[in-house]
Amino acid sequence: MYCLNLLEMALVLAEHDRTYEDLATKFLEHSTYIANAMDRCGLWSDEDGFHYDVPQVPGSEPVPLRVRSMVGLLPLAATATLTNDTLRRLPDFASHFEWFRVNKPQHAGNVVHNDANSSDGWLLSIVSPERLPRILHTMLDDDESSSGLFGGNSNWRGPIWFPLNYLLIEALLRFDRYIGDGFTIAYPSGGDDAVSLRRIAADLSARLVSLFTDDPTGSRPTFGEADRFQHDLVWHQQLLFHEYFNGDTGCGLGASHQTGWTGLSANLICAIEPSEP
Repeated sequence: MYCLNLLEMALVLAEHDRTYEDLATKFLEHSTYIANAMDRCGLWSDEDGFHYDVPQVPGSEPVPLRVRSMVGLLPLAATATLTNDTLRRLPDFASHFEWFRVNKPQHAGNVVHNDANSSDGWLLSIVSPERLPRILHTMLDDDESSSGLFGGNSNWRGPIWFPLNYLLIEALLRFDRYIGDGFTIAYPSGGDDAVSLRRIAADLSARLVSLFTDDPTGSRPTFGEADRFQHDLVWHQQLLFHEYFNGDTGCGLGASHQTGWTGLSANLICAIEPSEP
């Protein structure tokens, strides 16, 4: 993700200074080398359709930790798009890109994808269009992650953290911009309704924003059992930006002034389609 972000920055800068085309090539290649290493280490389980940590003790075989957690979803965030228009405007980068794709397929193939559903350019992602439905099936399964393993809501694997959710929502929108409405998936998994990734991103955004809004009883989930904040008309309007939130109740936890990343709620409001609640 780091390399793909720097690639995008270099491409923007190259519009004004062509020396950045070389940097764009560098970050493209580095992203493919990292993806190749992930593949060689077996972080993707083709059997489960999910990414796992794979620790290895010297002298022993690597053992995947088959735990369904946010960690296994983060490869979705390593996603960017490369349009044909960008390639036309930056001929040096386009030439290197084509050479690398043709002559280094063992590396490029792990990140560079051309989907039949899209006619504009290339998808650059750890998660290929073929793997996307499988990992999303797990991500959108209401029955996943029901245990208190890894501390439940006591550390970053258990509760709701805005930056991690934001990265996944942004990834869905990036995939949607490339693949388009032709790609739909059951939401939630196992349900009868198949919707676009854009609609899923909007719904997830609305769920996160709902932590701060009144529920049918007039309570805000973020205030939990804090009676004054829930029932005093003055205090009820004083929203706090907690560090993270209880995954079961939505109650705010940790520091109450985390406007750095929980402030992303403003961006999520913008991501909600007008037709969404």
